[in-house]
Amino acid sequence: MTITHSSTRLVASVAGVAVAAALIAGAFAVQPAKAALSSSQVSAIITLLQSFGADSTTIANVQASLTGGTPSGSTGGSTSGGAGACYTWTRDLQSGSTGADVTALQVFLNSNSATMVAASGAGSAGMETMTFGPATKAAVMKFQTANGISPAAGYFGPVTRAAVAAKCSGGGSTPSTPSGPLKGGEGELQINDTLGDVESSVDEGDNDTKVLGVEVEAKDSDVSINRVDVDFTLSGTGSTRLTNYIDSVTLWLDGKKLATMDAGDVDKDSGDVYSFRFSGLNGVVREDDQANLYVSVDAVSNIDSGDSAKNIAVEIPENGIRAVDGAGISDTYVDSGDNLTETFTVGESSGGNLEIKEGDTNPNGQVVSVDEDDDTNGVQ
Repeated sequence: MTITHSSTRLVASVAGVAVAAALIAGAFAVQPAKAALSSSQVSAIITLLQSFGADSTTIANVQASLTGGTPSGSTGGSTSGGAGACYTWTRDLQSGSTGADVTALQVFLNSNSATMVAASGAGSAGMETMTFGPATKAAVMKFQTANGISPAAGYFGPVTRAAVAAKCSGGGSTPSTPSGPLKGGEGELQINDTLGDVESSVDEGDNDTKVLGVEVEAKDSDVSINRVDVDFTLSGTGSTRLTNYIDSVTLWLDGKKLATMDAGDVDKDSGDVYSFRFSGLNGVVREDDQANLYVSVDAVSNIDSGDSAKNIAVEIPENGIRAVDGAGISDTYVDSGDNLTETFTVGESSGGNLEIKEGDTNPNGQVVSVDEDDDTNGVQ
């Protein structure tokens, strides 16, 4: 079965491209000056650049110029440190700080699912703000903890800036998918079908168990998947807390890990849905190639017997995949009729192996005979 994707694409008119190009060029042609635009005007311009697929470093530099800051001078995109990692920070940042450098910091933090500022809304990937608030502080603290920076106080000072710079210069992890430039013009990501090689029953303690698979295809251009939303909905008897069943959720593309998120980092919404947003992925699918996108889970090591009947639906929802084509046009994919959903349960392990062997200090087998005048002193 083939499901034909028919989403409404972002229309990049010639005039629009010219405006975006002029904004990018102008940002580096003028010297920093006092901001002459309102925050809403700046936001509109940044949104326009994002819609044309401008890389995060370019966006941060344009924003710096428009708000009177100093561009970093680099528009070459990110390196192993993640999106926005090559921005040059020239001052310390803390709660209450505002400016384009705060936006760049949020972009960098959002490039890793473990340090995301927000899963959705203000501060999330593609919706970074210019304000260093509690969510940004919490994300900085996560970065500091992960990189051994003490105290992990959420203050973006010289030590943390140096750690970010180290990742930018090559100290970060290697991208899990091809990272070369996208080739081709306007294209799209086609959602072909769900994959049947997934598990409907997961035992406690199981790791990297595939629970949802989707075949995707790049049409007319290379396509880079940069964001995937995954929803979990619980039904039936048992606990309504997802962490009572799974420890973490991982996203894979053709056998390569894109990102992992802890189940405890996501809260359920008013509809009892746990929504995971994986962003900053750079999952490249080359033109006319097909790729398998999987969602896997690590189950908890010990599940309560009263919770084992719970059904868990896993779904990539409508507009749950965002990707960019070779022309730099960003679009969302998954139509309401695609039905990218599977259901699984997490239960008690059905069996295991118990190995018994003699210990090194076990006594030697022997017969001991005693009478009323003897004792067992000296028997080992």
